Parts: sequence; structure tokens; C-alpha cells
Amino acid sequence: MTLGQIFIPAFDRQGVQYAFRAARPFADQLGASLVVMHVREAVPLGPAAGDFAHPSLMAQFEEKVAHRAKQIHDAAVEAAKGTPFNWFECDGLEDYDYGTSARVADLIVVPCPSGCSRPDADRLIESLLIGSGRPVFILPKDQEPAAPQSFLVGWNGSLEISRALAVTRPLLEDAEAVTVLSVGGTNNSVPEASAAAHALRQSNIAAKAKMVDKSGSVTDTL
Repeated sequence: MTLGQIFIPAFDRQGVQYAFRAARPFADQLGASLVVMHVREAVPLGPAAGDFAHPSLMAQFEEKVAHRAKQIHDAAVEAAKGTPFNWFECDGLEDYDYGTSARVADLIVVPCPSGCSRPDADRLIESLLIGSGRPVFILPKDQEPAAPQSFLVGWNGSLEISRALAVTRPLLEDAEAVTVLSVGGTNNSVPEASAAAHALRQSNIAAKAKMVDKSGSVTDTL
């Protein structure tokens, strides 16, 4: 299996180091190229934004933004430990530009929210997931980084899970095990988990189907 491009959002210094650590096994084992991107604030946001219309205040704001970008870049270089990567910066809006820029990536690797120093990290990760339409990998806190070899697919026959399964094919091709799990079964109008697993096996993916009864919420059961 090979991956073409892995996208790492550079939210902050702590977060980019966490994400880079999680992404390196994909680069080392699968030959993926790493793209690290930082979105600089184009204009001040919030109630005091109007005060920055004064040229001197705007100049101070731009200097601060440039300094922060350099600090995050230096943190990425430190985390890379010699692993090559491409660095990009743009002026814009974080909630929008991270997601749109990542639409060409095969995989997005983000830090877990607790791995960032920003309190809004969970919001940024969610906007990236929704805005990109690409698979997002989050390394759980305190877990050793590795490219996963087993996958669980929560199958309900929906259009969304069908598309998710399609875009993650590069990750599933050499997996040791893929379990297509249906919680409580599906209705008669959509394919069952067994049909999805059978289709994956026809593509030489080691998939099996499993159906379990719902216990609490679907999320709790998964």
C-alpha cells in the first residue's frame, strides 16, 4: 500500500508536534509525502476587530501573526527529525481554509484536542473533517504512533458510510483485518454488512462482517 499525500494542520506549536509524531509512521512505512499547512489570521476577529483599522495597530497584529507562524514552523521542523515535508502558509480563515486545502490529501492527521494548547482545537478538527471530505486520523493520547493494521467499519448502509469506505480504500488494502460491523442490522432497502464485506473481499481486502445487538447508543455499542 502507498499513500500519496498526508495533510497535517498546524494549529499551534504543541498540536503540530503531536500530529507530526502521529504522521511519521505513515511516511516511513507507506512512503507518503507530508504537507504541513498553517493558516494565518488575515484580519483580527472578535469584538475588538474594529479597533485594528488604525495602521499602527494593524502592523502590530501582522507582526504578531508572522511571529506565531514562524514559531509553529520551527516546531514542525523539530518534530520532523529529518523527515522531509512541504510547508505552506496562507492568509485566511481557519474554519474554512484548512478543510478546503486538505481536499486533495489521501489522509489528514490531526492532534487529539488535548494534544493542542488551544481550547478550540475540537472545533477546528470538526471543521476540517466536514470541510475536507477526506479521512481524518486522530492518535489517542499516550498511544504509541503507528500506521493501523486493523480497522472497524461502522456499517449502516447509508450514503455517508459508503463514501467513507470508498475514500479509505488506500488504508484498507494491506490491512491485516477489516471488520464491517452492523449495530442492530440495517433496513431492507440498503445493503447489509455482509454485502459490504463481500465487496471488499472481491478487491482482495481481508474483510469480514459482524452484527451485534444495540446496547445503549450506537456509539456506546461501537
